[in-house]
Amino acid sequence: MKRGIRILIWIAAIIGLLLLIGAFLPGSVTVSRSTSIKAPASTVYGVLTDLTTYDAWMPWNQIDANMKKTVGPLTKGKGAWYSWSSENWKVGEGKLEISAVVPNQSVTPDLVFGGSDEINKAEWKLEPDGNETKTTWTMHAHFGHNPISRWFGLFAESMIAPDFEKGLAQLKQKIETGELRLPEPKMMVETIKTAPLQVLTILDTAAVLSDIGPVLQKAYGEIGELINKEQLTFTGAPLAWYYSGSAPYVMEAAIPVDKTPGTT
Repeated sequence: MKRGIRILIWIAAIIGLLLLIGAFLPGSVTVSRSTSIKAPASTVYGVLTDLTTYDAWMPWNQIDANMKKTVGPLTKGKGAWYSWSSENWKVGEGKLEISAVVPNQSVTPDLVFGGSDEINKAEWKLEPDGNETKTTWTMHAHFGHNPISRWFGLFAESMIAPDFEKGLAQLKQKIETGELRLPEPKMMVETIKTAPLQVLTILDTAAVLSDIGPVLQKAYGEIGELINKEQLTFTGAPLAWYYSGSAPYVMEAAIPVDKTPGTT
């Protein structure tokens, strides 16, 4: 009888020691992995902000074919979300919501897992590199004050990183083969006549249709700086001329002004 009591005391002491140590372990962990995808940042961004593509490359969505998923009213961009529930312990239940985006630069989803109110921040960061886009997947997991959860943090890297690597590999393969290349919007051209204008222009090109907006925005910004520097006056709305109907798209951004600048 005394021996059994001693064993119980030892077990309780060991559990108490583990809980005490757990209380001093880090309360959060960061896991990050990267890959380079042969596609413009706008293409990768378009896939990452579209929840309807996630089943094709997100590893946790592929574990349980019977997983129940509920999708919110928005499926693209900030505010889009879906929740999931599975009897498979590797999947469990939780919710993913895109909480912030920077077009063609980053996508930030919030993750909440079943049984916890802690919000775990993830991020996909996009960095153009020649004809490729370096895509970095990072997650900041928080374990609160629960010492048992903090012990889990010691193994988070080895448990999460392989799925990050698998997900990035699938994302890369499916974008580069065109399986997840989102359809580009159609461009409509209308011919109009106008009186002669004096304009400042910048000629530039866009590799894909979705890059036209950022290219024009950059050009208008540079023209605007020159207008302010030369103290010119706007005489009309910004214009743009397109010289090709397919990639690479050649265009010329223009802003009407009242006079010729002294320098260009």
